[in-house]
Amino acid sequence: MPRPRRSASAAAATTRCSRRRRSATACSRPARASGELDYLVFYDKPLLKFERLLETYLSFAPRGFRSFVTAMPVWLKDKLYLKLQLRRELAALGGLNESELPPLLFTEHHQAHAASASLPARSGRRQCCASMASASGATTSAWLGDGATLTPLWQIDFPHSLGCLYSASPTTRVSG
Repeated sequence: MPRPRRSASAAAATTRCSRRRRSATACSRPARASGELDYLVFYDKPLLKFERLLETYLSFAPRGFRSFVTAMPVWLKDKLYLKLQLRRELAALGGLNESELPPLLFTEHHQAHAASASLPARSGRRQCCASMASASGATTSAWLGDGATLTPLWQIDFPHSLGCLYSASPTTRVSG
């Protein structure tokens, strides 16, 4: 990810704010209030995710054929064109032409979580950990934040998952 000229002006886990994935409204108010932005960064890399999805379906063929047939139309119709859809929706939210938007970048999912936890701190060194029950790539990762820089420390890849272990534990129903 390119190094920003200024600090992060807005970061949000959109599913926490709107209960809708890919909702552009979560950061629209803070971003508009802060003036010009250098970049807009989306929390996932759709092409990488699609590649991993195809690899998974191929490795489980023919058993996963029914799931493959269900998933592919959505990917081929919508998800592979996410960049166009996001630019269109963000321009409409801001009352701008698409050409007036800053560059739209895509980042690894865990890096997005680490950035939203680390960058608002603005100073000092800090460690961040991201964990998912299931993922197509990393399921758990650790990051070191220092100013506007995030450095990956280590990661655990699918199918191994601390998040899956956590979600399977009966204590998670009580603790969170």
